[in-house]
Order: sequence, then C-alpha cells, then structure tokens
Amino acid sequence: MSFYYKGPTIDQLMSDPVTLAMMEADHVDPVVFKQMLDRTSRRLRADRTA
Repeated sequence: MSFYYKGPTIDQLMSDPVTLAMMEADHVDPVVFKQMLDRTSRRLRADRTA
C-alpha cells in the first residue's frame, strides 16, 4: 500500500495561528509577504512558458 502526502498550501500556512505568530515575532507583514509570493509565482510561471 502506498499513499501520497500533500503538504499544506500557502494559503493554509498563511492562515495558521502559529505561522502568523512567528511572522509577527519576526516583524514580517503577512500582506506584504503574500504579495511577494504572488509576484514570485507569476515570474516563475512566465519563465516556464518563455
């Protein structure tokens, strides 16, 4: 028997209280961080199709 473990999504991690607490302790703005991840994702997708 085999199984596949799919980890949490970015959205799930970004709504996790522990993640948010660590980000707050590190002075990371969750909105700005998510925007950076979205921009990076778009760039990576664009590079893949170029």
